[in-house]
Parts: sequence; C-alpha cells; structure tokens
Amino acid sequence: MNSQIIVGGNIISELSEKIPSNLVALNELIKNAYDAGAKKVSILLDSSKKTLTIADNGSGMDKDDIDTLFHISTSEKIYGEMNKYKRYTQGSKGLGFLSVFKFGKSVEWITKKQAGLKFSIDFDEIVKITDIGEYEVPIIPFPTKSKGTQITIVLDSYNATALYNFFSIEKNYKKILNSFFDDNF
Repeated sequence: MNSQIIVGGNIISELSEKIPSNLVALNELIKNAYDAGAKKVSILLDSSKKTLTIADNGSGMDKDDIDTLFHISTSEKIYGEMNKYKRYTQGSKGLGFLSVFKFGKSVEWITKKQAGLKFSIDFDEIVKITDIGEYEVPIIPFPTKSKGTQITIVLDSYNATALYNFFSIEKNYKKILNSFFDDNF
C-alpha cells in the first residue's frame, strides 16, 4: 500500500510571503538577470497602468530553462561560483520565481534564447489548485528580436503606491543601482 505526497497551490502564497520586502524581491529578479549574463537591466514602473516591468539583455530562456525556473527550491546555480559569464553567481536557492508575487498576482514573461517564447501565470489560479504538480503553464512562440527576458507584473494597488513612493526617494533607487559592483553591468 502506498500514498502520494500532494502539494497544494497555496504553497506558492506561503513561500512568496517569506520574501521580506519589495527591495529583496526586486534584487532577486535582478540577480537572475545578472546570472544570465545581462549587461543591462531596465526597471519600468508605470503607475498609471499599475505595471512593473523588469527587462534584461541576458541569455534568455528556452523550454528547459523555463522548466528549471518552475522547479521551486531547486537550482543548478552554485552561489559564489564563477559562471560562464565570468561573474560570481548571485542566486542559487531556486526561489527567484516567487519574487514576482511580492508585487502582484498576474505576471507575464517574454524571453528569447534561440526563439522567442511567452508565458504567464495568474497567482489566484495557482493557489486554488489541489495538486500543484499537475498545473501546466502554456508556453507559446512569440516573435521578439532581442535576446533576454522581460517580466511584466500587474501590480496590486498597495504595491503600485508603495513602489512609486519607494522609488521617489533617491537613496532607495540608488540601493538598487548600487547593489552590484560590476563595471560590465
């Protein structure tokens, strides 16, 4: 006689709440771009549309990379190890994906490694699932010229205001700008 471990979708909510602040969550997303060899990351807060977009010119993702992204708490990266981009790896816990839900519940990724791909996740849809292991994220081909990844998060009202107020203070946005000591980033 056997039994099976089933993990409900609410685990995504529980884990994403463990990220202590918006600054930590945003840094997690920037670390992913850095580890992907990006030389540039742009962060656009559109308070009228209530969106936060993080775009990089890193290596982008293919289907295997997306599968790794969704393998929560597992990472092929080793913190502090020199990676193929001649950078010390910043992320390694496999939790960066959860950072997007610190800001809002609807997220879309557009990415290109060899070919452009697009996928999105609705937080409210995931947390209702009885067995998260059976949830499938549709990935569709998407024409994009540039290599890299763009994440667009539809912000909830609280985070739209909180991020606007946070980035209105010079020392706060400089914390983001100065979190990496790398002349090539």
